[in-house]
Amino acid sequence: AFDERAELKAYRSAVHFVDDEATLLSKTDLAALVRRPADNDALARQAMLIRCPLQLVIEKPLARTPQAALALDSALRVAGMRHATPYLLAHCDWARECRRMVASGQVSEIKLDWLFGTQNTSQSWKTAPKDGGGVLSYYFIHVIALAEFLLGDYQVVDCWATAEGSDRRISMVVVKGSIRFTATFCASSADPVFSLALNGVVAMTAATPFGAIPRRGDRDPRIDALKRFYTAEVFSTAADQPAEDKGRRTLTAWAELAGHLRRKTRSPA
Repeated sequence: AFDERAELKAYRSAVHFVDDEATLLSKTDLAALVRRPADNDALARQAMLIRCPLQLVIEKPLARTPQAALALDSALRVAGMRHATPYLLAHCDWARECRRMVASGQVSEIKLDWLFGTQNTSQSWKTAPKDGGGVLSYYFIHVIALAEFLLGDYQVVDCWATAEGSDRRISMVVVKGSIRFTATFCASSADPVFSLALNGVVAMTAATPFGAIPRRGDRDPRIDALKRFYTAEVFSTAADQPAEDKGRRTLTAWAELAGHLRRKTRSPA
């Protein structure tokens, strides 16, 4: 990767490789677990056993199912290990502005449409719900975290999802008081587009929630959101609420939405 990506070459001398995962965990103060959900679950539990490192960043989803993720979250809390998951939409400028407008009473309707252009094949774990993939667990969980960020506690009033496969879709409608939030996600091979409308007026539209898709060698716009995430939820000890509490609410909402979808399976009109 360092030879193929010019923007990474400057960091090559700062990267050190070790022979096994136990050595890696024992020599760090903070570990970022960015493998498959089952692997992340196992690595986090290994860290708990050796009590090192005492802080983890775990890529979503934490485990293959909401129940397994909630169990891991509980175990990490009992072990006293700080942990956070990078749900990055909340760290975008448009999301912060939307939250400010919601808090000031300027917004009664939020509509989010996300067409995600994916090349993932049917052989990838990212498309397999049993492995922690699929539109709900791998993609839409970002929207679940965003809904909590914008609204706080909310009520699901409608949801549906199509079967896994090409052009797979998921949608939910949630409310908090007089505010209605409708979100639809579609993973397909079509050109990507992300849009957010407030009170029927488009507030943001781009290829992705982070802006344009970078060309090879360009700076990835996700870096800005990731930097904000680490600053606010990983390195800060003065956050308005612990990252663990935010993550727990997202996992609980993931489990609840999965339950809604199991009880109600239908196709969009």
